[in-house]
Order: sequence, then structure tokens, then C-alpha cells
Amino acid sequence: MPVKPRASVYAHNRHYSAVSTTLKGSSLSFETLALSGVSYQFAGAFHKRSADPKIMVLKGHLTKSLNGKKLAEADVELEYEEGVD
Repeated sequence: MPVKPRASVYAHNRHYSAVSTTLKGSSLSFETLALSGVSYQFAGAFHKRSADPKIMVLKGHLTKSLNGKKLAEADVELEYEEGVD
């Protein structure tokens, strides 16, 4: 049974839930619900870290928008380790 991907952003003590999330192969993209006009968009891909095969790195581009206009953007790298909450 396929698992539906979920994503969210925690920023400035607020939880921005994704309204759309797409996972195709190793690529992940999502867009969050706007809170007070602020929303986030992300597009990137998972990569295995060669030193430890249990650790995955998600590299991509994160954009913060206010009322649909770009406020900030950055290339980001996040680590994910299987079996860790």
C-alpha cells in the first residue's frame, strides 16, 4: 500500500502544514498553507550519505513568501535518519 507523503515547516513557533506534497523517486516538493499571508515552498531530492547508509540528506531550495511575493530563499540541506523520532 503506497504511503502518502506529508511535509511541514516549523518556523517562528508556527506550524505550516503542506497543502500539496509530491514525492517522485528521490525528488520531493511541497507548498504550505499560508498563515497570516506567509507560506513556504520547497523542491529538492534525497541523497544517501556515503559514511552511514541509514542517514539520508534532503538537499533543495526553500522559498518563503508573503501574500504570494517572494520574501526570502535559500539552498538548504536537511538530514533524515531512519528509525529516529
